[in-house]
Parts: sequence; C-alpha cells; structure tokens
Amino acid sequence: MLFRSPDPERLIHLSNTLGHTCVVGAEFAELPAMFQRDAVLAGAEVSGVMTPEIHRAAALMKIDKDAAEAARIAKEADAARSPKWLEEELAASGVRIPR
Repeated sequence: MLFRSPDPERLIHLSNTLGHTCVVGAEFAELPAMFQRDAVLAGAEVSGVMTPEIHRAAALMKIDKDAAEAARIAKEADAARSPKWLEEELAASGVRIPR
C-alpha cells in the first residue's frame, strides 16, 4: 500500500517507542508495516486496498484516542471546579454551606 499526506503543505511525522521514525509526504510512497496503522490514524491517504486488519486496528486506535481526549477534557473541567469555586458559585446564588 502507498500512503501520502492529504495536504501537500503538511508532512505527517510518525514514530514508535523503539525509536523508529517515518515521514509521510505529498507523494504516494511505501511505508513499513509498523507505521501503516499510525499513518491511517494520522489522516494519511491510502492508495490501494487497506487490509481488514489495518482498517480494524486504526479504527480501534481512533476510538482509544477519542476516549483519552474526552477523559482529559473532563479531568481539566473537574480541576477548574475546585471546592472554593463551588462555594463562590453557590454564594453568588444565595446558597450557604454550613460548616
């Protein structure tokens, strides 16, 4: 299979935990098998038929990535709502919390 960046002005940089790196450019080029799923997940265009294994793995990676992003956003929102913030919001509404 051949891969390329959908935007000729933007290169797609890929790397793995073993230290291997790869760049997907504007022209279709072969990629090592270890980067094919990541390339699909990063939005690279594919020339040829994508194997069902790569398609399924890329879909699962996208689901995991989206779930991780949602968890990060929820955590940041919870951090912004500190107890002091909650007390101030309730006080502004006329609600007092007895201690």
